Amino acid sequence: MESREKWIDRWYRKSQSQDTKNSVQSFLKTWDKFLIQAKINEKDLNKDNIFTVLQDYINWGQDRGNSATTIRQYFMFLKDWLWFNGVKIYDEDVKHELAFPKKVEGEKAPMTREIINTLVEKTKSKKSLYLVLASSGMRIGETLQLRMKDVRIDESPARVIIPPPITKAKRGRTTFISSEAVESLRDFRRWGKESKNFIFWSGEDFQKARANQIHYFRELLLKCGLLEKSWNNYNNTLSLHSFRSFFITRVARHDENYSKKWAGQKGYLLQYDRMPIEEQAEIYRKIEPDLTISSNLVNNILK
Repeated sequence: MESREKWIDRWYRKSQSQDTKNSVQSFLKTWDKFLIQAKINEKDLNKDNIFTVLQDYINWGQDRGNSATTIRQYFMFLKDWLWFNGVKIYDEDVKHELAFPKKVEGEKAPMTREIINTLVEKTKSKKSLYLVLASSGMRIGETLQLRMKDVRIDESPARVIIPPPITKAKRGRTTFISSEAVESLRDFRRWGKESKNFIFWSGEDFQKARANQIHYFRELLLKCGLLEKSWNNYNNTLSLHSFRSFFITRVARHDENYSKKWAGQKGYLLQYDRMPIEEQAEIYRKIEPDLTISSNLVNNILK
């Protein structure tokens, strides 16, 4: 088999994502465990036994408790790994030869204004982060990688220019944050000469910084009595991603396309929608009361 390092590097260069690289490495570990337990030599795989082995790998992952999503993702990596080494598997063959577990999901709990208010009242250190997440639609990874220079805090509404390298799709975009988030940011950070500094982390270890934020949020949910489990008692129903869901849900009530545009999702003909920033800002101003958490500030905005 070809060099695994070369294959991992190819995935990383294609995705420009450390998360993808980590997932590829995680897949290889599970694949090695399967081969050892099944007493299979990877070099012996061929067109006569490949689908039997692939189905056994799928079943093995399911028996270990892997989710249907994880099994599908690992299979995608496995298919590419085998193709990389000359064992070609076609989609039509996969469709007819293999059986995958169905994805089963419980209903997601909605993030509400009341819940966000409870969370920000319990933590001063994360208040700015949570208000930015709730009013911008950004992913946690994007938000953590923002630098002060990316936020035009003196504009109204404050504009966020998200650089292409830090987005999931590697496409730069613009969004906005609420006046409430701006006020909190001014208290949280001094806006001045150090414009290249990251706003929400030190810049030393991004993966660790994000993991710490996820862990802190879980502990905060527990502290607030909001740590609920989904139907299978496995996944938390609320997560940092719930702030993004809050934003998309609220904005979609006014304009579904802009809920996707600002959040960096695909939408109908969005690639042709190039409304000037001034007009986008005007739309955001009309929506801002729905993205503001403090009831007092909502009333002030509406006056």
